[in-house]
Amino acid sequence: FTAGAAVVAGSLALANAASEAYVEHCTLGGGGLWYSDYPEFREALELLLQDTRLRDGLARQGAAYVRDRFSWGAVVGKYSAFLEGM
Repeated sequence: FTAGAAVVAGSLALANAASEAYVEHCTLGGGGLWYSDYPEFREALELLLQDTRLRDGLARQGAAYVRDRFSWGAVVGKYSAFLEGM
């Protein structure tokens, strides 16, 4: 199970900021929030539990980001473009 699979399944990410990759994907894809410590985690979780529009919007944006960048067609297209450029 991967974070990408969760996003495409309609979930959003609540990521640990210790992972630069998680933060980057949350930023680029707009599909989640991140936290650095327990108080930030608690605050973000409470926000997500209370705000349905935010939660649904993050999930939608994240799913679109994953589909656009990491679907099989997108990955094959990137490799094909790379190989054609060699």
